[in-house]
Parts: sequence; structure tokens; C-alpha cells
Amino acid sequence: MNDLLRLGLALTQGATMLRQRRAAERLVWRTALIVAAASLAAAALGCVMAGLWISVAARYGAVAAALVVAMVLAVMSGGALALSRLRPRDRTPTVSGELAPAMLLGEVARLVLANKGVVLVAAALTGVILARRER
Repeated sequence: MNDLLRLGLALTQGATMLRQRRAAERLVWRTALIVAAASLAAAALGCVMAGLWISVAARYGAVAAALVVAMVLAVMSGGALALSRLRPRDRTPTVSGELAPAMLLGEVARLVLANKGVVLVAAALTGVILARRER
């Protein structure tokens, strides 16, 4: 019985740790890429706004340039706010890997063969409990 408990704990801990490690790696990479993209986008936005300011100020004056740039930034922030309200879909895979099921089946088969009596008693008790519930 001790082997079965150890197996259950080992399987759940191993699978959980593997999933957590992969999720942490993905989180670090995504965070780094998002920071880089945000920095580049901010620089590009600054360049665009400076160009817009220079263009509008040359034609309509400094006050109009300030109003046009403020309006463009307000529209962009409204769009960003609208996008932030959207909920992202969960794209996590349901299968944790190809090796884990093979290891699980091999370990379960070994423990079932080593503890045949316990498995038979557990199966019999499960059948009795389920049969009584159906009545």
C-alpha cells in the first residue's frame, strides 16, 4: 500500500512540477518580448507624434499642433482601453507531454503486479459500493 501512495504522490508532483516549470519559462519569455515590444512601440509612437507635431505646426500653428496630437493620443488610448477589456482565450495545451503517459503506464503496471491482492480487494469493494448505490 505504501508503494501505491508513493506512486500517486510521485506522479502528481512530477507532472505538476513539469507543467509549472514550462509555464514559468513561457512566462519569462513572453514578459521579455512584451517589454521589448512595448519599448519599441513607445519609441515609434514618439517619432510619429513628433512628426505630426512638426507637420501640423508648420501649417496651422503650435496651438493646433498640440490639439491634434492630444486628440490622436486620446483616440489611441481609447482603443487600447477597448482592447484591454477583451478576454484572452486560454491556449494552454491539455496534454503535458509524450513521455509522461508512458512512464505512468509503466509504473502503474509494475505496482499493480507487485500489489495484486490490494488491487483485487479495492476493485471488489468498489464494485460492492457501486452496486449498492444503484439500488
